[in-house]
Amino acid sequence: MPSNVEVKARVRNLSDLLARIEAVVTTAPRVIEQRDTFFVCPNGRVKLREFGTNEEHAGAVAELIWYARDDVTGSKLSQFKRASVDTDAVQLRDVLSTAYGVVGSVVKRRLLYMHESTHTRVHVDQVEGLGTFMELEVQVQPGQSLEDAHAIAARLTNDFGIEPADHIAGAYMDMLLAPSQ
Repeated sequence: MPSNVEVKARVRNLSDLLARIEAVVTTAPRVIEQRDTFFVCPNGRVKLREFGTNEEHAGAVAELIWYARDDVTGSKLSQFKRASVDTDAVQLRDVLSTAYGVVGSVVKRRLLYMHESTHTRVHVDQVEGLGTFMELEVQVQPGQSLEDAHAIAARLTNDFGIEPADHIAGAYMDMLLAPSQ
């Protein structure tokens, strides 16, 4: 099953973070508008990720994503499965909502950078109702140890000036549902 080692953190100084990211990444950022609708799921999390335009994500209208990870600060293993949705995402959202129930939705504007030599996706997310966050996804490669992926995440987190106090344990959805943010 595909897996990532992830780090999520609150951003205190956006211009400093962007300068640090742009000093080490190998691609220009892509801007992606996303709406993630989370459904009731007893085994991990399930979300339908809708994109602002088809051009933003290789022609797909949306992705259905299941994932499981521990809600801990620092780097953590995330296992996931994805399916591209090339049909009416609104209709699919309605069907899934009726069948399973909706936990909530997260709307964000994402800057996506690639650090290609480490197979790492670097996200800078402006999340409605929450603020600005940075997320790393070190894509674990066949034959790569989890220790190596965690080390890459730690090094990039340090390179980007992210302090341990800024690390986030859960998902944006958890933060939106929490009584006090």
